[in-house]
Amino acid sequence: MSDSSPASRLGFGIVARREPVPPDLAALGGRLEQLGYAELWANDGRDRSGLETLGVAGGSATRLALCVG
Repeated sequence: MSDSSPASRLGFGIVARREPVPPDLAALGGRLEQLGYAELWANDGRDRSGLETLGVAGGSATRLALCVG
């Protein structure tokens, strides 16, 4: 990442969700970008997929890095 401003390094973490995924989760990625976040993290958990959660939460994002922990 070339921008070294503090806002460009902000990350936001969430817990992976089981079905049903909350419908408002789909807007999270776009909203985080508006607020200046650079990364969205979702952790895998017991019977939970961080990738599936990011697939929903990051769907509205265009520049946000999606990360699994």
